[in-house]
Amino acid sequence: MPHYPLLPEHRRPMLLEKLQRAPQLRLMEAHSPLAARIASLARPIGDQGPASGFDGLWMSSLGDSSIAGLPDTEVLGYPRRTQNVFELTKTTHLPLLVDADTGGELSSFIDFVHKLEQIGASGCVVEDKIFPKKNSLIKGADQQLADCDHFSEKIRAAQSEKISASFMVWARTEALIASQGMDEAVYRAESYIRAGADGIVIQSVDPTGQEVFTFMQALQGFTSSWNKPVWFACIPTAYPQFTAQELFAVGFHVVIFANHMLRASIQAMENVCSSILSDDRTLESEPHITSIHRLFHLIPQQRVLKQQLTHTQLVPEQADIPQ
Repeated sequence: MPHYPLLPEHRRPMLLEKLQRAPQLRLMEAHSPLAARIASLARPIGDQGPASGFDGLWMSSLGDSSIAGLPDTEVLGYPRRTQNVFELTKTTHLPLLVDADTGGELSSFIDFVHKLEQIGASGCVVEDKIFPKKNSLIKGADQQLADCDHFSEKIRAAQSEKISASFMVWARTEALIASQGMDEAVYRAESYIRAGADGIVIQSVDPTGQEVFTFMQALQGFTSSWNKPVWFACIPTAYPQFTAQELFAVGFHVVIFANHMLRASIQAMENVCSSILSDDRTLESEPHITSIHRLFHLIPQQRVLKQQLTHTQLVPEQADIPQ
């Protein structure tokens, strides 16, 4: 495993290179630098699953806003989110795909793309809803789509203005979320591919998963005749019964586990708070929480300690140097 942090020019092309080499990638959501570190070190239990762990990380607006205690409505803004991405890169060797929401105003979106490139993110995903967006998983929300032609121009502009050829601009269509139907979802995907999108993310809350299967089948003819590779990703939050391997089998290249680390942390914190209040002490909660030694392993505590010891050993020698 490479040491972290990686230089931006080394990290940026990693996602594209992995797709070109073996286009079946699993991305795990990371909402903080510590979450990124945990996801980077994660391995399957026993002999099941990929021995190498996750292939990359997904940094979502839901995670960013939730950690800040704010709703997922593009309220944080790109400056704050840029800083969050930068902080996350310090703790992981994995490539990052960043949720760019709707992109907002075009000049702001282009500026965000440039900052992500400079940090070393591998790409971003921009979705075709109007600003400010509503999270796709909110039941009963009035989801409004952006004009298809205008959104296609946003994709085209981002591809034209980006600095690095290896930085990927993905388009996410919310047509199924907005109840616009399969034909509209397919039409929009084809339009975004023509505009230069490197990949398409299809979002669906159909619990059977059949919507995303139909979507992939409908695009097979178009993509097979297209003049460059087009990558497809899904976010199976609403249809968790399918394995990543089953989703790869129907044509997806990337499966994004988009909010599971965040949700796991919330449940764990709620449980330990209730336990401590109930028992008026921490003894009963100890078997259910990470040891302090494990925490020190996850953060660079030992590395800092070694540096401090090395520095301490050098002090006497330095003291003998005439001033």
